[in-house]
Amino acid sequence: MKIPSYVNTALHLLKENGFESYIVGGSVRDYLLNTIPNDWDITTSAKPEEMLSVFSDYKCVKTGLKHGTITIIIEKQPLEITTFRIDGPYSDARHPDSVLFSKNLTDDLARRDFTINALACDEKGVIVDPYGGKIDMQNKCIRCVGNADTRFKEDALRILRGLRFAATLGYTIEEETARSMERNRNLLRAISVERVYEELNRMLVGEYIEPIMLQFPSIFTLIVPELKPCLGFEQQSRWHQYTVYTHIVKSIAGMNQILKKEGQTDKAYLCWTMLLHDIGKPEKFLIDSKHVGHFFGHPIPSAEKAFTRLKAFHADNKTIKKATTLIREHDVRIRLTTQGMLKLLKRLDYSTVSDLILVQMADHSAQSASVQEQNHQYEQTYRQILREITDKGLCFTQKDLQITGEDCKTIGIQNGKDIKVALELALDAVIAEKVPNEKDALLQYLQEKNAH
Repeated sequence: MKIPSYVNTALHLLKENGFESYIVGGSVRDYLLNTIPNDWDITTSAKPEEMLSVFSDYKCVKTGLKHGTITIIIEKQPLEITTFRIDGPYSDARHPDSVLFSKNLTDDLARRDFTINALACDEKGVIVDPYGGKIDMQNKCIRCVGNADTRFKEDALRILRGLRFAATLGYTIEEETARSMERNRNLLRAISVERVYEELNRMLVGEYIEPIMLQFPSIFTLIVPELKPCLGFEQQSRWHQYTVYTHIVKSIAGMNQILKKEGQTDKAYLCWTMLLHDIGKPEKFLIDSKHVGHFFGHPIPSAEKAFTRLKAFHADNKTIKKATTLIREHDVRIRLTTQGMLKLLKRLDYSTVSDLILVQMADHSAQSASVQEQNHQYEQTYRQILREITDKGLCFTQKDLQITGEDCKTIGIQNGKDIKVALELALDAVIAEKVPNEKDALLQYLQEKNAH
């Protein structure tokens, strides 16, 4: 196991002072998965005051001294070190009320959530695995350490962590662990919305999110209540072969496939868009005389509900703005002409239109097979026109015009409000191909308009 030098330093210092110490948890799991760990944690037989003595030459932050945790700064890197411990009762379903320090590594590993996280590794790379984590990793299985009900009652967030591991690693959840997740799901109500959002944010971009959302709808409709009316809601349309909930789930999976194919990894807001894009459908449902279902106008209530939900989650402003805009626009049928695309670009901006292509692709991927086939050509043409506009440098914003507000003043348009109106007229004329994007031609056009 390749251990960073600052982690090795801590392990050596603890050993030199007569204490056991191990790398523990997610970093060991990631190593066994051939993934570079994001962070490193150490567990040790040293008590907090003994750790402070061992690392007296380093900056020490008393992160959670009561629970046996300190953070040491070595080589400018923070490293969390915790004493072997046995947790006391969890009255808030999140944190232990008290801890009992131990000299036994197995006691410490016994309090952890899942077997794949109850692994330790010494400085020589020897793995300590008392609960079968390596076998569960080989079998691609998420299993609680010990009694699943006990683990989830101690910390309900573990339910979402387990779902996240399954969604990102492609693991199945062991039968009793899965049943316990269902039984204890109401404990999630006590978890802060920020922590729930954080787990969902990481889960939604998981390559294997689809089977997890389909297996545990009761959990997802609990933490995102707007999904509940969508569950089992038949769309009764030749355009759709799935219920609203299943369509939503498959559209998220479709978005992840698209992002992976395009090499984009920083667009979680697009997965939030797909999660919430159709939550307004049930209230807009109507049946026509031919017994065909329709959802006219559903993007508007979907966007409104999405805004409320994302605000409740304390989501970042970028996610809120981008997701709600895309949801509001996701059903728009774009005129596949250069002029039609330029008008859309003027209204939404280039970044939003580029994202809208991906949203519509993901949406269509979760509809009926005939729709998917029809829309493939639509999406290809959509992209081609957008590329041509970019390659030719065509004008779709006022900044692209060959005139400025100062130029408008030279033809007698002095008022700031009037200048803004004039530039808007000029842009519309260029997009409509009434006037070329040339300074003299635009000023002449505005003079003629002003004269009338």
